[in-house]
Amino acid sequence: MMDEARVKRIVNRERNARKEAERLLEEKSSELYETNQNLEKLVAERTEKLSDALAEAKLAMKIKDDFLSNMSHEIRTPLNAILGFVEIMMKSPYDGKNFTKYLDIVHVSGENLLLIINDILDLSKLQSGKFTIAPTPSNLKKSLE
Repeated sequence: MMDEARVKRIVNRERNARKEAERLLEEKSSELYETNQNLEKLVAERTEKLSDALAEAKLAMKIKDDFLSNMSHEIRTPLNAILGFVEIMMKSPYDGKNFTKYLDIVHVSGENLLLIINDILDLSKLQSGKFTIAPTPSNLKKSLE
C-alpha cells in the first residue's frame, strides 16, 4: 500500500494540475470572448460602412437617373425646334424675312443643344476624374449685375 504522504502528494499534484488547467481554461476562454467581442465590433463597423456606402450609391444612382431623364428632355427640346423649323423652311416658299427668323430660331436652338451636350461631356469628364478646373480672370461685380 501507498503511504499517506505519497497519496497526499499525488492528490496535491492532481489538484494543482486541475487548478492550473482550470486557470488556463478560464484565461483562454476570456481571450476567446474578447476576440469574439472585437470581431463583432469590427463586423458592426463594416456593416455600418457598407450600409452608408449603399445609401450613397443609391442616392448617386437616383441623381444620375434624374439627370438622364432631365437631359433627355433638355436635348429633345432644342433638337425638335431645329428639326421643326428646318422642315417648315423646306416646305415653305422662300421668304427672306421668315427664313431669317427661322434660321435665328434654328441657330439659338443649336447653340442651346451644344451647351447641353458640353454640360453632359463635362459631367462625364468629372465622373471619370479627367475634368480639370482652370482659373480664369473674371469681373465678379459685372457677373452679379
